[in-house]
Amino acid sequence: MNNFVSATFPNMNVTMVDINPATKPMAIEQFNVVEDKLSRIIIQDGVQFVKNQLAVGNDNIFDAILIDACYNDAKHDMLCPIEFFTEKAFIKNLKSFIRKSGIIVFNLLVIGHKKLKIEKEVRLP
Repeated sequence: MNNFVSATFPNMNVTMVDINPATKPMAIEQFNVVEDKLSRIIIQDGVQFVKNQLAVGNDNIFDAILIDACYNDAKHDMLCPIEFFTEKAFIKNLKSFIRKSGIIVFNLLVIGHKKLKIEKEVRLP
């Protein structure tokens, strides 16, 4: 995702946050991601990252926030996003970092018996 956004919009400022420490070397070695003044990879829990940014008074405002945080097993009916990313407190905190004209996008993947229920809830009229 980082490379696509950076290549498509070369002047876009991109911050990627991932909890897995293996993500950064993999992104650099396998996907040729380059960290520079417009592109950075932060290894940290995404929920904690947002809390920390609020705590230090970070006033970064984003045009778009993409949440692609999924469970790695099929033990959950909703694989994406991870439950913590759907909590009201997190979404409220996240909203403080998005422009009024901005967008927050969640990768949604539901399996099992809750699939139809959730599909009805998120379907546009």
